[in-house]
Amino acid sequence: MPDFLVFQVYGNLASWGDVAVGEHRPTQSYPTKSAMCGLIAASLGLKRENDEPHKQLNDHYGVAVCVQSQGELLRDYHTTQVPAGNENWFTRKDELSFDPQELKTILSQRDYQMDAFYLVAIWQKKLKDTAPYSLEDIAQALKKPVFVTSLGRKACSPSLPYNPQLIKQTSLKNACETYTLPDELIKYQLKKEALITWYWEDLTAEESGMQHTMVYPRRDQVRSRKRWQFLKRKEYYFAEQRQTGNKSGRP
Repeated sequence: MPDFLVFQVYGNLASWGDVAVGEHRPTQSYPTKSAMCGLIAASLGLKRENDEPHKQLNDHYGVAVCVQSQGELLRDYHTTQVPAGNENWFTRKDELSFDPQELKTILSQRDYQMDAFYLVAIWQKKLKDTAPYSLEDIAQALKKPVFVTSLGRKACSPSLPYNPQLIKQTSLKNACETYTLPDELIKYQLKKEALITWYWEDLTAEESGMQHTMVYPRRDQVRSRKRWQFLKRKEYYFAEQRQTGNKSGRP
């Protein structure tokens, strides 16, 4: 049975990028693997232009999400003024110093999840002997990130510490159910939903502790962070009714 590093992800706003076509920028209802690998990379201090470390995170670690509350959808009507042409500008101030008559406006709709709460679990895959970081190293990085982390977009800051906990030799389901919130964080009255849902990859039924009911294709495996290219993977799904009266400290 694998070891799992479980941490909480909660923010007033979060946006988990989906395939974007045209002016609509949708969000998934739960974190993507690429977003979580990016969050861990920022915590470790990995720069975006260095492709190989990002690919190693994608290849050597599995990611699962337990959705405690998916929050509510917020759609933002977004306008941005930019100069015509394809020139590169060093700052936003330089960009807007253009002749006002030459500026154009880009319109878009951007989606966010409000007040959503997730538990994210990561584990080392079968290549763990060559994994670049131990789960303990990643836990320490999440406690004291090198770079500022965000929940999908730079404007979406985490509202609670990640509070990573290493849970050894167990199933994914048991790891999420064992995870406890510190007493000082239980005061946050997060919305409870009737269903708890899990999404995971590359685990046997014994390792996950669940028998999946659906399999989804997801295009969120990092191929090149520098060029923003992603590959498909299989993601497994299971949901169950929330049990009341639990003592785990979950919301």
